Amino acid sequence: MAGLVIRPLANGEFGALRDVLVDALADDPGWTVVLPDSEHRRTALRSLVGVALADSGEQARVALTERRVVGGAVWQLPGRYPMSMWRQVLAVPRMLPMLVRLGPRARAVQRFGEAIDEVFPATPVRYLQILGVAPTDQGRAVGSRLLADGLVAADAEGDDVYLETGKAANVGYYQRHGFTLVAPGGPLYDGGPTMWRMCRSSAR
Repeated sequence: MAGLVIRPLANGEFGALRDVLVDALADDPGWTVVLPDSEHRRTALRSLVGVALADSGEQARVALTERRVVGGAVWQLPGRYPMSMWRQVLAVPRMLPMLVRLGPRARAVQRFGEAIDEVFPATPVRYLQILGVAPTDQGRAVGSRLLADGLVAADAEGDDVYLETGKAANVGYYQRHGFTLVAPGGPLYDGGPTMWRMCRSSAR
């Protein structure tokens, strides 16, 4: 995409990037299993993406063209994930809208998050928590540019990179960028969505 700029998130861009990432994840196969209702899914994603963006801080990256947000990536440095208890407490205000609107359905979201945390690598890794591109801008190499930006930073520090995806088509995409499967794709818990966990060793 001509004129594409990738940089840290700036003041005033939080809401725009959150909404783009929600749109990007709204039809994700994993999330459709966790919350089949599209309205409930968007409610949950709005809170969860907001939490991830705020917690990532300077590690969040935004992709822009002509000052329009077209995608972004949320990274966590080694040792920053899973979230500490204190950071979970700080996230509560952003989680409240989801908890209120979903009611008992929020338990499905909690179970999904717990399952992701339970299998998270014990060794320190740089975590690609979210990578998303606006649906209207997909297929224009925005995601590849965002991923490459993060991998350059990881290699500069000698960090291995970890991610999980609920979309089978993404497996080959990440393999082309040096990722390998940690384990065969499958549900993380009974009745849960199929997930593929992948890792990339540092090139340094």
